[in-house]
Amino acid sequence: EIRGLVASSPGLTDLSLVGNSLGGLYVRYAATELLSEDGLSVAGLRPATFATIGCPHLGVRKFTFVPVPDWLQPAASVLVGRTGEELMLQDKGQLLLEMTRQDSRYMR
Repeated sequence: EIRGLVASSPGLTDLSLVGNSLGGLYVRYAATELLSEDGLSVAGLRPATFATIGCPHLGVRKFTFVPVPDWLQPAASVLVGRTGEELMLQDKGQLLLEMTRQDSRYMR
């Protein structure tokens, strides 16, 4: 979507990505996917601002308002699908854990 907007708007020069809560994970993932090989542009634009607010960068398995017992955590996928699996760190790819590793592409 961002690449399409950039392609259809030649006057764009800068890109800001801001995400609240789960949106913070989305913009962090998007920034990585759109980052140029040299790390100087995002979707061909100059990076201006990147901000996340109240974002569960480490997942929510241990940080919920009401503690979720380990045996109940797999139910997250039934209730909210893949997002629930990822937030409860139950997904096979362990995406959120990968996004926190110092040597991962998400930490460039």
